[in-house]
Amino acid sequence: MYLKEQKDRDPVAKGVLFDGAKILILKRAEKFVKETSPWEWDLPGGHQESSETPTQALKREAMEEVGLTLGALTEVYNASKTTFFYCTEWKGEIELSHEHEEYKWVSPDDIKDYYIGVDYGTAIRKAIKQ
Repeated sequence: MYLKEQKDRDPVAKGVLFDGAKILILKRAEKFVKETSPWEWDLPGGHQESSETPTQALKREAMEEVGLTLGALTEVYNASKTTFFYCTEWKGEIELSHEHEEYKWVSPDDIKDYYIGVDYGTAIRKAIKQ
């Protein structure tokens, strides 16, 4: 099930990370699921600080949220204030922060089975074409 993302004041950068034919999704910790941000599943990434580019923000957020150092990023979709990137190169082992309680590698075809934002689904479909 998809839900339109809540508009936010700050720019956001998210990553569609591929490991072969599967993508990384993160289950948000319960305290972060709210009326203004109700979807349960997420992609790595987050808010861009004023001094950062979207790629810098995604690389910082990926390290903070999942402990991965990202390699090359390719922009695939821009929705509202969220920029989505495609990524197949990273280093490290996944270590979740307090923001997420679980992660899964899923087939892009199965993303419809997860409660995630509609723009996330669009970004995933665009990333598949890379």
